Amino acid sequence: MQLDNATLIAQITNNTDLDENVSAPFPNDGEWHHVALVFDGVNTSLKLYIDGELKATNLSAFSILEGHSSPGGIGGVFNNDAFDNGETETFFNGKINFNI
Repeated sequence: MQLDNATLIAQITNNTDLDENVSAPFPNDGEWHHVALVFDGVNTSLKLYIDGELKATNLSAFSILEGHSSPGGIGGVFNNDAFDNGETETFFNGKINFNI
């Protein structure tokens, strides 16, 4: 996930298919917000929620997440991020609550 100005963009990737993403306007009110990305391989969907409200859906996501060699990850970036922003060894400065 990345915040691009006032747009939250979330992306999944694997080695076989093109990357799939969803995006939505992100509230700029100085408050904390809960963000969730839900991948559903059975229905090939990717859903983005902000504060429990569905904000964006991609119905063309792939059906399985495979291991991949793309850069990026959860909380850390090495030699480019998943969005090819050219960052080197940057880390999220904050807290992440991650549930699978």
